[in-house]
Amino acid sequence: MEYIKLFDSLNKKLARENLELDIHCVGGFVLEYYGLKATSDIDAFYESNEKIDRLIDEVGNEYGVGTNSSPWLNNSIQNIISNNNLDQETTIYAGTNLTVNIASLETIFEDKIVSSRVKDREDIKELMIALNKHDLASIMKIYEYSDGTTDPAVIVEAYINAFGRGSFDEQVRDNPELKRYLI
Repeated sequence: MEYIKLFDSLNKKLARENLELDIHCVGGFVLEYYGLKATSDIDAFYESNEKIDRLIDEVGNEYGVGTNSSPWLNNSIQNIISNNNLDQETTIYAGTNLTVNIASLETIFEDKIVSSRVKDREDIKELMIALNKHDLASIMKIYEYSDGTTDPAVIVEAYINAFGRGSFDEQVRDNPELKRYLI
């Protein structure tokens, strides 16, 4: 995704309308920014209103990204804790009327662990490797902040895919409390 062009265009449109916007990006876009994944949209927290949404749609139409039902920039995010970690963000774009920040990889990792969706298994694996997260017991402590509807098997499978069955078996041998996630 050529996000700089999109942000430049949105910044200009915001300036023409005398509007300012701060965007706090999370999810797949952060992974793309760090070269871990490709994505077709940007999930973010921002103050939305009719004018802002119209400008976002205009940019999407201008560059052929997103649709009316699935815009290239959206703030319909669920099951994440990133919004609580705004102090861990990095600014990746600072225009006259638009500022774009991204969550840290550590924060995205925590989000993915808490949600533990099957579709995030590969992301969890890649983040485990990128962040050198070999301690399965500490990873599972993050998982315990979930709402109880998530599946620890997703984390276990991602761990095995990241570091191998031998490393997993060693973690369970050294931390018998991990066996409760295997039932």
